[in-house]
Amino acid sequence: EMAGGAVNVTVRNELAMSPVEAFERVFAFRQQRYVEQKHFAVTANLFVRADVARRIGGFVNGVSEDVDWCRRGRALGFHLAFNDKSIVSHPARRNWTELARKWDRMVAERWNGFGGRSPFRQWAWAGLAVATALSVAPHMVRVFASVELSAWRDRIAATGVLARIRWRRAGRMLSLLRAG
Repeated sequence: EMAGGAVNVTVRNELAMSPVEAFERVFAFRQQRYVEQKHFAVTANLFVRADVARRIGGFVNGVSEDVDWCRRGRALGFHLAFNDKSIVSHPARRNWTELARKWDRMVAERWNGFGGRSPFRQWAWAGLAVATALSVAPHMVRVFASVELSAWRDRIAATGVLARIRWRRAGRMLSLLRAG
């Protein structure tokens, strides 16, 4: 009823990736993981029957639309599966401004959909911010083990972007918490 396919992240020049492109090669659009573990698919490669789409309804602004839409579909009883035969290409973000804009939006959407502002939820959000900052270390392993990058300079550059974006995200999360 709902299927998410693979998303191949493309770069302008395989031999001269920007640091952000190298980061995106490793971390962007991990569709199989999203479908099988997080139960959503990015709409860059999501397909459904028309009757299913009508039953689920439109996208909701201000929250992570892909996540919300797929979870509403699953709540209605529709099955979401990964289809490895359906592959699309999507360009990597090329620079820091593009990447930061994406993650600022995603952090705000996650905050909007976080489920209340009780003291418990605030502590949970603060814990998530700390975990985001600390996630750099284990994810460095993913960068250095990735088959998506062949040059050491790309691995080192992607690691720098990883640290910078995770710490920015954690800072944004704490800013939203302070603002209420």
